[in-house]
Amino acid sequence: MGAPGKRMRLGTKSCAECRRRKVRCIIPPGQDRCDACQAHGSSCVPQEKQLDGDASPVSGTDDVAALKKRLDELETLMRGLPGDMLNRSVSVHDTGLTDGSTAASASPSLTDGRSPSSIGTTFQQQQQQQQDQQQSPIYSSLVDTAHIVPAFQNSPLISLFNESSIFDPITHTHTVPGPLTPTASSRLRQCLAQFASYLPRPERVVKLFEGTQQYWSIWPPYFYGPGDADCLGPGQVPLAEKTFHNALVSGHPGQTAKAILFLSLCIQQTPKRLIQSLIPPSIQQQELVDTYIETAQTLLLLDTEAAGGTLDSVEGMNMLYKLCINSGRPQRAWSWNRQAITASLSCGLPSKVTRASERSAQAWAIAWRAERFMAMTLGLPSSTSALHPGLEPLQDENTVMAIMYYVAVVCGKIIDRDQSRGGGRSHYATTIQLGEDIEDAKRQLFPAQWWTDGHLSPDLDQAAGWYQQSTKIIFLTALKVAHLPYMLRAATDRRYGPSWDAAMGAARDICVAYCDFRHWPKGGAELCQVMDFRAFSAALVLVLGHLVAPAQSQLAAAEADAARVRDVALCLRQTAAMMDCRVAEQAVRTLDVLDAAQRGVYMAEDDYEVMVPYFGKIRVNKAFFRPQEQQLQQAQQAQQQLQQKPEDAVSDHFNTVEFNTNDFLVEFPVDMGEAAELCCDWAELGLGYSSMDWGHSFTCGPFFDTEGAGAT
Repeated sequence: MGAPGKRMRLGTKSCAECRRRKVRCIIPPGQDRCDACQAHGSSCVPQEKQLDGDASPVSGTDDVAALKKRLDELETLMRGLPGDMLNRSVSVHDTGLTDGSTAASASPSLTDGRSPSSIGTTFQQQQQQQQDQQQSPIYSSLVDTAHIVPAFQNSPLISLFNESSIFDPITHTHTVPGPLTPTASSRLRQCLAQFASYLPRPERVVKLFEGTQQYWSIWPPYFYGPGDADCLGPGQVPLAEKTFHNALVSGHPGQTAKAILFLSLCIQQTPKRLIQSLIPPSIQQQELVDTYIETAQTLLLLDTEAAGGTLDSVEGMNMLYKLCINSGRPQRAWSWNRQAITASLSCGLPSKVTRASERSAQAWAIAWRAERFMAMTLGLPSSTSALHPGLEPLQDENTVMAIMYYVAVVCGKIIDRDQSRGGGRSHYATTIQLGEDIEDAKRQLFPAQWWTDGHLSPDLDQAAGWYQQSTKIIFLTALKVAHLPYMLRAATDRRYGPSWDAAMGAARDICVAYCDFRHWPKGGAELCQVMDFRAFSAALVLVLGHLVAPAQSQLAAAEADAARVRDVALCLRQTAAMMDCRVAEQAVRTLDVLDAAQRGVYMAEDDYEVMVPYFGKIRVNKAFFRPQEQQLQQAQQAQQQLQQKPEDAVSDHFNTVEFNTNDFLVEFPVDMGEAAELCCDWAELGLGYSSMDWGHSFTCGPFFDTEGAGAT
């Protein structure tokens, strides 16, 4: 350090740093730094003697040299800050996630059966236990400090140089994300330290990968490298395990978030019988997934703070969309779609240069196409304009991607109609034109064998079967939503008869496609609660359609549709028994009540009343006796409409079914958070539309016993 200069008091002999800190300055004999500076890793600089008032000032060169020296000292201090913040005075075991250690071994939530309340409270409890017992390890190897350097790119001098340059900076989507600032790296360490208590043991992670690898191809792609072919697929469990642990210690929030979300998808998809052997029974499967999602959200926020978005963050948001779809949270899924679009625009994914890469093209396509469909489903405006140059079909798209592109375009047109409330004859003409275009696209885009019996053969790849059926359900849902508002008006106006036919036909095909997939040996355990809800909505349309327009329905068609509704209910019941699926449980209950009401056998003590999200309010009154003269009149009408039935088949009871909804799916509350999602309790009647412009009460009868058939 050189010969020590003259020290002055604050006192008499405090160094500059101790004077600034206002602490006692002690220099042990034989050392050139005081104890305080040595403890903080700072330079021990003596105080400079103050100049007299008439003395000449220090030259500018000396000022620059002193400032540069001080900046170097601060730079050195900041470089060592992240490591010092985590390495506390606790005995640290020299093991980490990379060498096989697990956070679950120190976790009270994953080992002793206690349910996790939240990340923050559990982490605070662990911190207190570590301070008291000095036994639980802190996983200091979660982030490699060698990868963390100061953010030189954000320094004022570099920014000034970039602004004065006549050349635009060249950005590449596949470049390694920039280094984190010391503050961000500290937040990353803290986030991962909290997440460590919820990380399963390595052998359990492998079991989760092995049990769900057949579903990887139907999730948003997980790229483990910069190349377009570096994507995980079935049969790559060892590579997935290595990728997962490397991402946790990468020091890049976007990559770490993707790894956590990938594991979340595996946990969410694991059937009940297997997940019970991997986590304590007191921990709810969805609660654990929600904890992982909270961690990933924090990491994605860190990843987007610097540049507004990266390719890794967009891919992570697409995974969040899939997680929300599986758990029956369409509003939150739509929210992540919007954020993915914002991040995509920030990092330039829609541009033609970046879309030349298959990886970036897929990330952008998933984001904007899913957002279009979710906005149509929720009755919300879309965030992408039809004139945006990035909304073009990709090169060499396969059949599924081509269909999904067309669905996204059609959804944009339906959104425009719904946002204008669809009033007037011109709007109905637009609806008829939309329906004709969708029917033409159905004949042109879909392979003919997709509609034949037995197209889901036992040897068909699971991903191929999923894409066939889910694509058909999404496509037909768009057709149903396009005609549904005018189908309701067909009861009083025959001009809307074509919409009744089109909506009922789409609902039938949706029920068939869903049941075919669930009956397929490889499709019974696929968790997708939004798909379950689409099938349930189609079944409701079949029930409602025969109520609003009985003159157009025929007995054979009514009986066939009733059988389809019961088949959907059976598939939903099987799904609810196999997977943690609250949507399927409530849908089965509603369909069972409606089926009983149609046959006059709903004999509960109370009326059944639910608010089905994005559909409307359903009320079924409990059965009661019909007066004798009305009963006789109803029986005579039954003999005219039906074939001969046994005399003891006619019931003495009848039910009334009430439907209330909006013609167009707008004004559904989006400010109620979790309470307005599909997974909420449908019995909460305060949910739903603030006002409804369509409602009818139907008296169902005559009725027959549970072994017979009923007419409406």
